[in-house]
Amino acid sequence: MNKKIFIKSTLTALSLVLISAVGFGTAYGYGSSGSSSSSGSYSSGGGGGGWYVPVPVVTVATPRVLGAETFLFTKDLRMGMQDNEVMELQKLLRAEGFFKHPTDTGYFGPVTFAALKAFQAAHPGIGYVTGFFGPLTRAEING
Repeated sequence: MNKKIFIKSTLTALSLVLISAVGFGTAYGYGSSGSSSSSGSYSSGGGGGGWYVPVPVVTVATPRVLGAETFLFTKDLRMGMQDNEVMELQKLLRAEGFFKHPTDTGYFGPVTFAALKAFQAAHPGIGYVTGFFGPLTRAEING
Protein backbone atom coordinates (compact mmCIF):
# COMPACT_ATOMS: atom_id res chain seq x y z
CA MET A 1 0.00 0.00 0.00
CA ASN A 2 1.25 3.45 -0.85
CA LYS A 3 2.41 5.40 2.24
CA LYS A 4 0.38 8.51 1.31
CA ILE A 5 -2.78 6.46 0.79
CA PHE A 6 -2.23 4.69 4.10
CA ILE A 7 -1.79 7.96 5.99
CA LYS A 8 -4.80 9.55 4.27
CA SER A 9 -7.05 6.55 4.98
CA THR A 10 -5.86 6.42 8.59
CA LEU A 11 -6.58 10.11 9.11
CA THR A 12 -10.00 9.71 7.49
CA ALA A 13 -10.83 6.77 9.74
CA LEU A 14 -9.70 8.64 12.85
CA SER A 15 -11.76 11.67 11.81
CA LEU A 16 -14.85 9.50 11.38
CA VAL A 17 -14.29 7.92 14.79
CA LEU A 18 -13.94 11.36 16.39
CA ILE A 19 -17.03 12.69 14.62
CA SER A 20 -19.10 9.67 15.61
CA ALA A 21 -17.80 9.87 19.19
CA VAL A 22 -18.69 13.53 19.72
CA GLY A 23 -21.61 13.68 17.32
CA PHE A 24 -22.84 16.46 15.11
CA GLY A 25 -26.09 18.18 15.78
CA THR A 26 -27.65 21.42 16.79
CA ALA A 27 -26.31 20.92 20.31
CA TYR A 28 -22.85 21.39 18.87
CA GLY A 29 -23.66 24.36 16.71
CA TYR A 30 -24.05 22.53 13.41
CA GLY A 31 -26.00 24.77 11.07
CA SER A 32 -25.70 27.78 13.35
CA SER A 33 -25.53 31.36 12.14
CA GLY A 34 -21.76 31.28 11.98
CA SER A 35 -21.13 33.53 14.91
CA SER A 36 -18.82 32.47 17.62
CA SER A 37 -20.54 31.74 20.90
CA SER A 38 -19.22 31.60 24.41
CA SER A 39 -19.21 27.80 24.12
CA GLY A 40 -16.37 27.99 21.62
CA SER A 41 -18.08 27.51 18.25
CA TYR A 42 -15.89 27.89 15.23
CA SER A 43 -17.08 30.21 12.51
CA SER A 44 -16.35 29.11 8.97
CA GLY A 45 -16.44 32.77 8.01
CA GLY A 46 -18.72 35.06 5.94
CA GLY A 47 -22.31 34.20 7.16
CA GLY A 48 -22.12 30.52 6.15
CA GLY A 49 -23.18 27.76 8.52
CA GLY A 50 -20.62 27.57 11.31
CA TRP A 51 -19.65 24.32 12.89
CA TYR A 52 -18.35 23.27 16.23
CA VAL A 53 -16.50 20.12 17.13
CA PRO A 54 -15.93 19.86 20.86
CA VAL A 55 -12.51 18.69 21.85
CA PRO A 56 -13.00 15.89 24.32
CA VAL A 57 -11.15 16.25 27.57
CA VAL A 58 -9.29 13.05 28.25
CA THR A 59 -8.31 12.35 31.81
CA VAL A 60 -6.07 9.41 32.42
CA ALA A 61 -6.39 7.80 35.80
CA THR A 62 -3.12 7.52 37.61
CA PRO A 63 -2.60 3.98 38.86
CA ARG A 64 -2.79 3.84 42.63
CA VAL A 65 -1.74 1.14 45.00
CA LEU A 66 -4.62 0.28 47.25
CA GLY A 67 -3.43 -1.45 50.39
CA ALA A 68 -0.63 -3.91 49.87
CA GLU A 69 1.34 -3.73 46.67
CA THR A 70 0.37 -6.38 44.14
CA PHE A 71 3.04 -9.07 44.12
CA LEU A 72 3.02 -12.56 42.66
CA PHE A 73 4.52 -15.05 45.08
CA THR A 74 6.36 -17.88 43.35
CA LYS A 75 7.97 -20.08 46.01
CA ASP A 76 7.54 -21.65 49.42
CA LEU A 77 8.73 -19.56 52.37
CA ARG A 78 9.67 -20.90 55.78
CA MET A 79 11.40 -20.04 59.07
CA GLY A 80 15.02 -18.96 58.68
CA MET A 81 14.74 -17.70 55.08
CA GLN A 82 15.86 -14.22 54.12
CA ASP A 83 14.53 -13.12 50.75
CA ASN A 84 12.72 -10.41 48.81
CA GLU A 85 9.58 -12.58 48.77
CA VAL A 86 9.69 -12.72 52.57
CA MET A 87 9.77 -8.92 52.62
CA GLU A 88 6.76 -8.79 50.27
CA LEU A 89 4.96 -11.28 52.53
CA GLN A 90 5.70 -9.04 55.51
CA LYS A 91 4.27 -6.05 53.63
CA LEU A 92 1.11 -7.99 52.85
CA LEU A 93 0.77 -9.25 56.42
CA ARG A 94 1.28 -5.69 57.71
CA ALA A 95 -1.42 -4.37 55.35
CA GLU A 96 -3.79 -7.06 56.67
CA GLY A 97 -2.95 -6.09 60.27
CA PHE A 98 -1.06 -9.24 61.26
CA PHE A 99 2.62 -8.23 61.07
CA LYS A 100 3.44 -5.87 63.95
CA HIS A 101 7.25 -5.61 63.69
CA PRO A 102 8.36 -1.96 63.23
CA THR A 103 10.06 -2.65 59.86
CA ASP A 104 9.87 -5.13 57.00
CA THR A 105 13.16 -7.02 57.32
CA GLY A 106 12.95 -9.73 54.69
CA TYR A 107 13.86 -12.27 57.37
CA PHE A 108 11.35 -15.03 58.13
CA GLY A 109 11.70 -15.19 61.90
CA PRO A 110 9.34 -15.79 64.81
CA VAL A 111 7.39 -12.54 64.28
CA THR A 112 6.71 -13.37 60.62
CA PHE A 113 5.88 -16.97 61.59
CA ALA A 114 3.29 -15.83 64.16
CA ALA A 115 1.83 -13.25 61.78
CA LEU A 116 1.49 -15.86 59.02
CA LYS A 117 -0.25 -18.29 61.39
CA ALA A 118 -2.71 -15.56 62.38
CA PHE A 119 -3.31 -14.79 58.68
CA GLN A 120 -3.90 -18.48 57.93
CA ALA A 121 -6.34 -18.76 60.84
CA ALA A 122 -8.29 -15.75 59.54
CA HIS A 123 -8.58 -17.27 56.05
CA PRO A 124 -10.35 -20.65 56.32
CA GLY A 125 -9.90 -21.27 52.59
CA ILE A 126 -6.24 -22.04 53.27
CA GLY A 127 -7.22 -25.08 55.31
CA TYR A 128 -4.21 -25.37 57.62
CA VAL A 129 -2.62 -23.08 60.20
CA THR A 130 1.03 -24.04 60.01
CA GLY A 131 3.10 -20.86 59.68
CA PHE A 132 4.53 -22.39 56.48
CA PHE A 133 3.98 -20.34 53.31
CA GLY A 134 3.27 -23.12 50.82
CA PRO A 135 1.00 -23.78 47.84
CA LEU A 136 -2.31 -23.37 49.73
CA THR A 137 -1.41 -20.02 51.32
CA ARG A 138 0.23 -18.83 48.09
CA ALA A 139 -2.93 -19.70 46.11
CA GLU A 140 -5.08 -17.76 48.61
CA ILE A 141 -2.86 -14.69 48.37
CA ASN A 142 -2.12 -14.76 44.62
CA GLY A 143 -5.81 -15.24 43.88
